[in-house]
Amino acid sequence: MKRILAAIVAVLVIGAVGSVATSAGASSAERSSVAVEGHYSGHVGHNHIRFDYTHGRVKNFRVNHSSGVGAPVHNAAWSMPCIPDSPFLSSHGHWVTSHKVKGGYQFGCGSSTHFEAHWISDSHM
Repeated sequence: MKRILAAIVAVLVIGAVGSVATSAGASSAERSSVAVEGHYSGHVGHNHIRFDYTHGRVKNFRVNHSSGVGAPVHNAAWSMPCIPDSPFLSSHGHWVTSHKVKGGYQFGCGSSTHFEAHWISDSHM
């Protein structure tokens, strides 16, 4: 009887671990979405976020009239670290679908403001 109970517990534990692994795998699969090249745009309150994604790089990252420098994209994500006392924005983000990006930006090395941006047009326009 103890062996049967131990076998049932083992099956339940393996099933639970498998479902956690599957959930983690789904998140990885989302992040490995094929990012669509083009212009992206979003809003956080009154702030307008926009950037271009082309040739494996985020370019022209802007919040209103403030700009950031470009950053390479790896595994559908980018990260541009902050530079103290820099006039440029730093940003980070990842594609959650092929047309939708979630991320954050900051001025200098201050606190990060979260944003969501969507593909709005082809980069060849």
